[in-house]
Amino acid sequence: MRNLLITFDYELFLGRRSGKADDCLIMPTRTIQKLFKPFGIKIIFFVDTTYLLTLKDLGKKHKNCAADFEKIANQIRELVAEGHYVFPHIHPHWLDSIYIPSINEFDLKNLNRYRFQSLEMAERQMVFGGSMEVLSEIIHGQFPNYPINAYRAGGWSIQPFGDIKPFFEKYGIKYDFSVMSGVYQFSNAQYFDFSVVPDKPIYKFTNDITQEDINGQFTQVSSSVIELNASTILTSKIMNKILHLTGDNKAFGKGKGQMPLIIKGITPHSAVGKSIYDPKYQFASMELMNITTLPSYLKYLKENDFMHFVSHPKMLNKHCLFVMKKFLESASKSYKLESDFLNILQQKLEPK
Repeated sequence: MRNLLITFDYELFLGRRSGKADDCLIMPTRTIQKLFKPFGIKIIFFVDTTYLLTLKDLGKKHKNCAADFEKIANQIRELVAEGHYVFPHIHPHWLDSIYIPSINEFDLKNLNRYRFQSLEMAERQMVFGGSMEVLSEIIHGQFPNYPINAYRAGGWSIQPFGDIKPFFEKYGIKYDFSVMSGVYQFSNAQYFDFSVVPDKPIYKFTNDITQEDINGQFTQVSSSVIELNASTILTSKIMNKILHLTGDNKAFGKGKGQMPLIIKGITPHSAVGKSIYDPKYQFASMELMNITTLPSYLKYLKENDFMHFVSHPKMLNKHCLFVMKKFLESASKSYKLESDFLNILQQKLEPK
């Protein structure tokens, strides 16, 4: 038995040019559905609800925004109908986005309010409450009993948790998926330090995301981080250059991501913390995979009974889809795969 958790951040590009809903979300998500269906994999989609709130508001004046909102809403309902999960994913700097009607895209280069913690209290309520409301509006008309009780912070920036805990309690969030075990990043956008977290992929907590509380009211589900050896790093770089020439690693989405500025002089809590930019470590992700790193992914699955992928529909490409299919074929031949996160949590958290 292996627990294989597949999650996607369903979002546009979050920098100077957002890309379009069709290219970044609708089309690649259909490809995801087609890829995983034969293997019976249940997927979690963390939907950028702040984008949905922006579309809903602009849709009053711009028909393209209204049309994009309806396309996304229909796809969300389709995903839930197929047995997948949909939960909120919040990027507050949509509050400072600039809509460009001529190309139906957005400029999101202003990162002043990228983190939830940077918002004023009234803004926090508006963003979090609005996120829960817009997902409820989309889902509960067709699936009235569907629980919206999990969350992933934009850019993994869940700290300090005390700023968001009241909203977890108010809106019934039980499960968080924002920790990348052992990794840190300090910039004007992402700001998190997971260099010291419990040495387990799933744990309970209450007040501090990095401190286990066996009786905690929340559950943390961490993403997997794979260590690559020097030869794999080198061959992967060479392979990526070849794929760039052939175009096989060109992302389906067309946009520009954020350009964060690293904040110097801040050190992680642990000297063994892993920088998100360290090529030795790679969080398990479809868009980061290529054929040379596939053995490292399969080795990780062999040595661990839990593996959690964090990917983005906008970043998928022809080659990574090919490699992921190879991964799934190999994994399904070797193991019985459990992909429903509720079943995984029950297994991991039940008393021994």
